[in-house]
Amino acid sequence: MPTAPQDPLRRLLPLILPLWGIGCAGFLLLAGLMMGGVGLVTWAQISASSGWPTVPGRVLASQVRKSVSHFTDRDARTGRTQHRSTTHYRAEISYEYVVASKEYRSDRYARDSSNSFGASDDAERLAARYPPGTAVQVRYDPDDPSQAVLTPGNALQSQVFTGVGLLLVMLGAGGTVLAIGRMRRGFHPPVSGGAGGDGGGGGSPIVGR
Repeated sequence: MPTAPQDPLRRLLPLILPLWGIGCAGFLLLAGLMMGGVGLVTWAQISASSGWPTVPGRVLASQVRKSVSHFTDRDARTGRTQHRSTTHYRAEISYEYVVASKEYRSDRYARDSSNSFGASDDAERLAARYPPGTAVQVRYDPDDPSQAVLTPGNALQSQVFTGVGLLLVMLGAGGTVLAIGRMRRGFHPPVSGGAGGDGGGGGSPIVGR
């Protein structure tokens, strides 16, 4: 007896779901690589600057600069586009120092974003620690004395950033492997037992005597 044709969507479903999974896993993998890469680079920079030599310096100016970033996103429930913004406050501290009888100026506080905050009070508190004329110890790159910082930065923050990135990479890689395996099973569905096999009932009926 002929079987009814299968729904095309139902036949493609075993392939659509793995493709969607590969897309999600790929996003996690890419985000993890980017986050982990940034964390590793920052961590290496902080570690390197921790060993830089120091020289006396003097603060020239300190202020708080406000920056606003605008972006848009789409509400998942209503589908409407929403405009949002985030505000950051950065404590900018400029200073001067002398290396090998040559004067340099810099406004870099650390190798990371330790002087950037989401609240103005935090930025103002940091800037208040460095009024003009304050004597400071400046760390400079011996290979390029124009590169200097007042503090190496927060190594723990970059380590956490790196760890989260590596976790996303592992989740993305594992999800990709699982999705590809499911897709391959979709291409090769299990074969049901055909007629003529052992116990298949393919012989002629027995006629009663």
